Amino acid sequence: LLVDSPCSRFTEKEPANPRDGNHSQASVDHLFLKELADRAIIELELTSIMTGNKSLANISGRIYQQGDTLLLPHAKGSFLIKEVTSDSVKLELMMHNEEARKEFGSIERVLFLEGSAASRFASAEDDE
Repeated sequence: LLVDSPCSRFTEKEPANPRDGNHSQASVDHLFLKELADRAIIELELTSIMTGNKSLANISGRIYQQGDTLLLPHAKGSFLIKEVTSDSVKLELMMHNEEARKEFGSIERVLFLEGSAASRFASAEDDE
């Protein structure tokens, strides 16, 4: 699957098989969670943002603010809304595998408003 969207990361056409080679269970879990986040971000749409003391974001028809939990499509996990800016929302995948989090860190994704300067910049970086 190759994604052509400025608000998501590119996923590999044929992801590496984590079972090829010598990978820990935490490594396998982390690869799975990264793929889950990549696929989920494709289905989410940031349609509007209202900034203020508590900035609000309309993501796929629901209103969120910093600190809220956004359930992933098909309920296979959730994102924590880390930050809402004037043109984007930073999301962190909620990980229940502490070993994978300690070893590999958190998994974050950013949604951009369509047509924002940040989305055009992100798109230009992906093209390089």
